[in-house]
Amino acid sequence: MKPIKAKKKRILFLSTFITSFIKHDIQILKDFSDVNCLITSGFKGVFQIYWHIFFCDTVFCWFASVYSGIAVSLAKFLGKQSVVIIGGVDVASNAEIGYGIWLTKWKRPFVRAAIKKADTVLVVDLSIKDKAKRIAGYKGNNIRYLPTGYDAS
Repeated sequence: MKPIKAKKKRILFLSTFITSFIKHDIQILKDFSDVNCLITSGFKGVFQIYWHIFFCDTVFCWFASVYSGIAVSLAKFLGKQSVVIIGGVDVASNAEIGYGIWLTKWKRPFVRAAIKKADTVLVVDLSIKDKAKRIAGYKGNNIRYLPTGYDAS
């Protein structure tokens, strides 16, 4: 009798840009799942998210953004899982230096939705957890701490 091969989870990996640490995460996810990478931005990105989300089990977003807010909201509507990694700019609002997505008023509802509605929010530093809870205005029960492995020394 032939063993039954377990079906791999299908992950839609979403980011607006690519870095070495994002590439590393993609490789880790590919070890146990089928990963469809969507590195996109602009208005076309919204349509790409709507199309690709139908062919996945889980949406995995690097950074809370307009795009992750759309993806997480649609995933929730479709009964799919969602994960958002918060790196720092996604909870920042520093007008003095013009830093942080929360400075742009129309983006705030999308970022808030990404953080509050995601099944799991991973923060790379414990200080980000408190900022996310405060700025998104919720208890943060879906937030988990997972350091990136970066060695500052």
